[in-house]
Amino acid sequence: MFKIAFASGKGGAGKTSVAAAFYKSVASDSIMIDCDVDASNCFIILEDKMISTTPFISGRTYAIRPELCKLCGRCEAVCRFDAVVMVNGKYAINQYSCEGCGACSDVCEPEAILSSENHCGDLYGATSIYGTPLYYAKLKPGEDNSGKLINELKKNAYKDNLYKYAVIDAPPGTGCPVISALSGIDLLVVIIEATESGFADALKLMELVKDKKFKVITVINKAGENYPLEERIQNELERRSLTVAGRISFNKEFYRLLGEKKIITETEDPILKKEIEELTKNIKELLK
Repeated sequence: MFKIAFASGKGGAGKTSVAAAFYKSVASDSIMIDCDVDASNCFIILEDKMISTTPFISGRTYAIRPELCKLCGRCEAVCRFDAVVMVNGKYAINQYSCEGCGACSDVCEPEAILSSENHCGDLYGATSIYGTPLYYAKLKPGEDNSGKLINELKKNAYKDNLYKYAVIDAPPGTGCPVISALSGIDLLVVIIEATESGFADALKLMELVKDKKFKVITVINKAGENYPLEERIQNELERRSLTVAGRISFNKEFYRLLGEKKIITETEDPILKKEIEELTKNIKELLK
């Protein structure tokens, strides 16, 4: 299975739109994996039928049993996250502040603090509108995205190894979730938003992966608005010997299509349609 990831270094650069468009072009022999578990959205336009839901357990949660608590305050003193609070004259643990370290439980002599497994998200398996597998996951609000959930999601998805391609929508940024999403891939497509912030964040991503074994290519999105910046982007890509697989002009048609839950290849704009078709064709050429 050839694994292709789409990433950008920042949110809103268009990586999900481009990833979904590419997936459509190879859907008959591909699986789609949405690794942006903090804000999963591929399913909104791609899901046809959900097949499975699996709880994701990571870490532990803690709660104080008020009937056993002696109000000694040791748990409050040892908590470095200010998660132990006083409520109506009794100690309680704020679950949104608690990091699950267990220090409170270690110092509680009457053993008034209970711990339990933390159900912090869910993994989903589905059939896409093209009849091939779609995998995604969702973290619960406030849960830590260390990359563990993404790793589990990919393990589940790769069991469908009868398919030729795996198309991965990576999370934004350059932290642990991105590293987990890009682990083991064969090709990375970096979507560079042609803005100062988009270029700066894409540079961070390219620096992160510069010594990796997988091939890296680029796409310039929201092009045609800032030519001096695009010249700087082009010069940097040439300096790094990186291929530009395509350019997508800034086009408000994107917003209409997103609002109608459509893939960008469904556009009626001839210019945008041609740019997307050429882009997907160029990427597929690199897979041969």
